[in-house]
Amino acid sequence: MATINQRELRDALVGDLEAAWKYSRQLHAEDKPYAFVLYFMGSAQFTTHVLTEQGLTRIAQSSVENGAFDELEKAREALRYDIADEPHFYELVKQLPRVEAVIKQLLGSIEGPKAYTMVSEAAMDALKELDGRGLFGAGVERESLLLVLVEDSELDWTLASAKRLNPPSVFERLQNYYQPGGIFLSSERIAVGGDMLYSIGTKELPGASAGTKSSRIQELVAYELRGGRLVRRWAHGFSGSTTSSRAVASTPNGSFVFVLRVKHGSTASRLYQFSRDKGELLNEYEFSGYPTFAVSPDGSQIAIKNTRPTLDILGASDLKFVRTRKLEAKPFGMPMRWLRSGEILLVTQPGLIRVDPASDAPATQVNLPCRDISTDDAARVLAVSQRTDFTPGKVAESGVQLLSLPGLEPIRTFMIPGHQAGGGVLSGDGKLLAFETRPAKGYPFIAAFDVETGRELGRRKVSNVRELQFLSDNRTVAFPTFSHAPAESVELWTIPEAQV
Repeated sequence: MATINQRELRDALVGDLEAAWKYSRQLHAEDKPYAFVLYFMGSAQFTTHVLTEQGLTRIAQSSVENGAFDELEKAREALRYDIADEPHFYELVKQLPRVEAVIKQLLGSIEGPKAYTMVSEAAMDALKELDGRGLFGAGVERESLLLVLVEDSELDWTLASAKRLNPPSVFERLQNYYQPGGIFLSSERIAVGGDMLYSIGTKELPGASAGTKSSRIQELVAYELRGGRLVRRWAHGFSGSTTSSRAVASTPNGSFVFVLRVKHGSTASRLYQFSRDKGELLNEYEFSGYPTFAVSPDGSQIAIKNTRPTLDILGASDLKFVRTRKLEAKPFGMPMRWLRSGEILLVTQPGLIRVDPASDAPATQVNLPCRDISTDDAARVLAVSQRTDFTPGKVAESGVQLLSLPGLEPIRTFMIPGHQAGGGVLSGDGKLLAFETRPAKGYPFIAAFDVETGRELGRRKVSNVRELQFLSDNRTVAFPTFSHAPAESVELWTIPEAQV
């Protein structure tokens, strides 16, 4: 296969990007553009978008009408750079024929990461050339437009491209959006206990060099749930760049919160225990294991999975070792759930393992392939999500199945045709089910259903969801914003009441 050189790639980008910009301006000549975005999704391939003030108002108004925001201006501010909500997302998808052909050939000749770097560098060169020709205007007109390459999970990379492609005032506008006061946050995992919500994520530090390891710390944040909103109570930062927080859980009443951190590239793990009120670090427990653990329903014990075919049981109040429970198999670090009945459910690739942590009786293997599990507080119903790894443009249609406990008899399966569902979670009273669902093309959303009737109650559009958690009101869903956000990085969605 012929080798693609940088000049050939750049020429294709210059031609197609110029055509895409002109095509969009012809379609929306009366709209005022504020950003020309090349949107990468972890590979060398990208989509192109022209964001306009009028389009932003349309999606903001729709979000207000759907109850996601209570004010239009708040919605406009929050959604300004949300590519997932862009109202003409697929409009320019066929405007990059030369680029697509070159990238396809490129991916067949060199490995993905190198192609990714090559394409992004060439794209910035192409945009600089087009800007120099005056394609994007001059003076005030140019100062109102942002040229940027966006990668959802890499804000540093996005900001670096904006700095390279724009006048200082344009770059500073984007930087101030994401870094008000020099600080911005992200959330990756959450836990709910009583009237508390705990989040683990990343905090950028003011004054540090952007993109360096010293510019960020991992942080545990405690919020109190008060009047339908989150009120920050305290935060604890973890030092060191060789370990990362992988799981968080709390006792049912929220009195203790536990964070599991793992050393990169190893199974060296440490479990931390913090107090609810002041965020005091109370105890630590070191072990070699996987990034998953479960707290018993009464809040008295914790089960951790080590590298041997065993579970270790610890006291939740002091992290003291209690006993080891042998297993017949060696499940890896996938989710586990400690039920009110006393048994623990462990997710494995072939299916579920049911084990009584208090006895040495053989564990029960269940042929029920799954990725995520959830139960109601009484452990009468089990929600099983079977989603596999998602590939953009392709979808292995899947849903969330409900089964009775302890017998595992099928109750109902919830599915949206043409979508892949995952992360299903039941409300504490077992009346509602929420899950993330992804189409083959487009962006994911959270769907909520009435368990008894099977009726869909509402949808909430999102860009990236790691997990969902119901609050104690059994109607509000909390979810972390994995992409960096300029404000508190956990969002709440109150599911609409069923309409008669």
